Amino acid sequence: WYQRRVRALDLIRVLSKKQKVDLPKDLTKVIETYASTEELKKVIAARKKKVVAKTFNKIGIVVPINKNDVGYRPLTMTYSELDSMLTRSCETEDEDKKDKILGPFDECINYIQFANDECDYGMGFEMGMCVFSHKTSRNFLGTISSLLPLS
Repeated sequence: WYQRRVRALDLIRVLSKKQKVDLPKDLTKVIETYASTEELKKVIAARKKKVVAKTFNKIGIVVPINKNDVGYRPLTMTYSELDSMLTRSCETEDEDKKDKILGPFDECINYIQFANDECDYGMGFEMGMCVFSHKTSRNFLGTISSLLPLS
């Protein structure tokens, strides 16, 4: 958990440097904006209503969905299946076994490509966030970097 938190903070620092954002001042503005606990609870409750899917980090994702239900499709696997698949693939040294373990993962990536072609970017965003927040994320940086920018 701690290592994931540190990686996330490092990513935020890198992004803030690229976008020339002063992170401490911006965080101070956010804290001042929601200084009241009651006001913060209202903001959190309003966001929870908009969440279309929980991710590994339990924060969830908010994806705008238009009138025709375009914008989000659920993943073709459960989070426990995804967790087990990613963990087992990193524990295995044999490439053939890894390919067999990651078969359903690759199939889901194909479905994500179809969804992206039809403007349902939420599926790729959900998968990218799940893999990014997983303990084995270092082994899937290529996948993460191909999924998240399209979202």
